[in-house]
Amino acid sequence: MSNWFMQFFNAINRSLLQSSLHGILSRDTMLVEFAGKKSGKTFSTPVNYVRDDNTLVFTSRTARSWWKNLRGGAPVRVWVKGKPMTGHAQVFEDNVSVIAGLCVLVEHSPMFRRAFRLAVGQAPDANSLAPFAQNRVIVRIQLE
Repeated sequence: MSNWFMQFFNAINRSLLQSSLHGILSRDTMLVEFAGKKSGKTFSTPVNYVRDDNTLVFTSRTARSWWKNLRGGAPVRVWVKGKPMTGHAQVFEDNVSVIAGLCVLVEHSPMFRRAFRLAVGQAPDANSLAPFAQNRVIVRIQLE
């Protein structure tokens, strides 16, 4: 997808996720707001996620750069189901942690099961998810 289209698409999603119309997207999509490490400027991006108790879990491709602002831990604001919340984000880049995070995603979401090509009833395991872990990171947000 071209960069301008992705920016346009994300702008629409950001607006919807913060509006009273959030229900269109907010079943499995949230908005993450964070400060840039160098600029201090506020950025936001919509992501697909799952909730695991008081933790929000999502993945990003390593080719994208926005998640690097969360390395080493970072305070974030999220919009979940139309409500703003705060939390602390942590990025996991090592293969074991990424596979463990992908397991959480596929255990909680049929959407992620399809994305990672797992059949209905197929238990997620390191072997089936390892090819997908090679170019991904996992982000976990502990809600406050």
